[in-house]
Amino acid sequence: MGKWLWFSRRSRQLLLLTVLTMGSGLLLSLAANAIYDAIKDHPQFVDNPWLPLAMVACGVLIAWGLAIPTALRVFGGSHGRHWRIDQAVNAPHRALVLMPSLLKSQAMEEQGRSAIALAASHPAGRPQALDEITKPSGDQFSRWSWQQTLRVLRALRKLRVVVAVPSKQFASANQFEAFKAVLQAFRPGLEVLSVEPAVDALDYNDIERGLSAAVELCQERGIKPRHTCFDITSGLKSFAAVAAIKTLNSRYVFSYVVTDSDCDDPSYHGQVLLYEVSLWSDINER
Repeated sequence: MGKWLWFSRRSRQLLLLTVLTMGSGLLLSLAANAIYDAIKDHPQFVDNPWLPLAMVACGVLIAWGLAIPTALRVFGGSHGRHWRIDQAVNAPHRALVLMPSLLKSQAMEEQGRSAIALAASHPAGRPQALDEITKPSGDQFSRWSWQQTLRVLRALRKLRVVVAVPSKQFASANQFEAFKAVLQAFRPGLEVLSVEPAVDALDYNDIERGLSAAVELCQERGIKPRHTCFDITSGLKSFAAVAAIKTLNSRYVFSYVVTDSDCDDPSYHGQVLLYEVSLWSDINER
């Protein structure tokens, strides 16, 4: 499943957090004992029932004022692992959530019909048809908007469910049935669902609502977070941002398909990359 790029760093951070917590507790105990020793010869303080409460309150204020800002400073970065799908043949993901791209021209719609015909021409060998239609470049589908989704479909071999989060701006809900037909042509038995109503792709909270609804549909089918992937290749950049944020400190991953325009290295063209990101410390880089 790829190499954990931050595994040893995480171990050191957990150890450091444990030491800081124990050290803070020890210092607070010493401070409390010192205060008690200073006032124990004054009965008016010792017999006061509010004294223990006041000492606890002081400890909380000290922790809040010093320990928490320090922790936020130390543990304030983000690190993650990523791997190319050809290095993760056994990727366990069974659900894919995405915002479909809009087919903006009649030529693209014709490509969709050609794609379904291509799949039908390989009834006993749909994987070969999927290989053919997802070639990096140089064929009739190289500029087709849904080719990237088919590349993810090819890469995630255990995929059972695809959930579309349509956008009001893209009007992609109008093309959902065509999108569903294309995916099922290459992966018979695949369940393709859509979130309703379409989301406002310029509204963070509405995108979050759509993603939460999509996750709920996956969970209703027994698919766990660690088996769910958000694809950020298609759709608006605002959707990609919200989807990536939703994977932070969770078991979800997000995927991105490298296009010809992304890099000059042809070995990456058409490759599917998976990312799993968590918030950890930047202390080793300071």
